[in-house]
Amino acid sequence: KILNGRNPRCLRLVEALQNSKARALATLVAMREELIALWERSTVSKEQLLKQFQDWCHRAESSGIAPLAEFSQRLRSYA
Repeated sequence: KILNGRNPRCLRLVEALQNSKARALATLVAMREELIALWERSTVSKEQLLKQFQDWCHRAESSGIAPLAEFSQRLRSYA
């Protein structure tokens, strides 16, 4: 069947993709905020900061968002 000139399956696919993009964007924003907060912490030891940074990188690289994973790998190269 056609719905407003579009196949309902196509509409569901478009919605799913939009939701997926929204989730990816939300993840990117959240990870960015976490990284900013991590850099602003001045009261933790170097060891704690390194552990938190490594955890952030692991989560970024496991996110399934290629640009975020690539950014994390680039950051690791500086650490």
